[in-house]
Amino acid sequence: MDKLIEQIGKAITAAAAQPWVMTILGIFLIGFIICIGVMTVWKVRQGAEFSIPGLLVVQPNELIGQLREENTKLSTESKQKTLLIKLLQQMSVEIAKAMTCRTNQEFSELCKAVYQYALPGIGIVLTKQQANNHRIAVFIPDSDAELKIHVAVNFSPDGMKHLRLSTVDSAAGKVYRTGVPYFCGDVTTEGNSFTAHPKASKQYLSLICVPIKMGEEIVGVLSIDGEEKNSFSNEEAEYLRYFANTLAPFLYLELYRGEIERILPNRAEKQEGTSDIA
Repeated sequence: MDKLIEQIGKAITAAAAQPWVMTILGIFLIGFIICIGVMTVWKVRQGAEFSIPGLLVVQPNELIGQLREENTKLSTESKQKTLLIKLLQQMSVEIAKAMTCRTNQEFSELCKAVYQYALPGIGIVLTKQQANNHRIAVFIPDSDAELKIHVAVNFSPDGMKHLRLSTVDSAAGKVYRTGVPYFCGDVTTEGNSFTAHPKASKQYLSLICVPIKMGEEIVGVLSIDGEEKNSFSNEEAEYLRYFANTLAPFLYLELYRGEIERILPNRAEKQEGTSDIA
């Protein structure tokens, strides 16, 4: 038996020394690889699992699903950021226009147009689920203890007129007092500081509130809510802060335009008087 094995080994060694043997083996190996590739592609297109025991397992439905999900996510995020940039760019253009308004009526009309453009735009940028309803509002102080809606979308007329939020108990009120943004994916969770309004007709589970600041002064609060839990991401909460920063000059000028106009002529008169003395 040992001699037989030895003879077989010598025969294999002698055959391997022949160039034509290596060529045939190479052709056979290449053909085998091509066949495996063709079978893999065919089975993947059919949606079937393909496997080589101990070497390879391909589950095309799972892989294709993952790829489609990733591609959809990237596409959605890309569109969202494009919309964000366009909206912020247009709002920056309107800021420049606001600085050149000569009359209160002209300025009021511009502010109204900006709010009508910006607030629905914010909802579009931050809406991921078509069935998820959002309300967007700018709150300003009505008194030392309460905030009122200055401008909003998707609120009822009665809510826009009569809604008042405590600066102590409400999320928007705390943001106005402290300047610290509020972001919660489920306001019903135990220990949450959010207090539901007793007259609310719908339940909104997600909420973001950010301060609208002009320098260090807080002039209002920008808020968006969602009917679904976890309606917004951390990145989208940051987007809302960008919008608040962009709206700040409009809101500040709208609230304090009269005071600014009284101050500026006095400064101009003082400067003229100084130049005459010189």
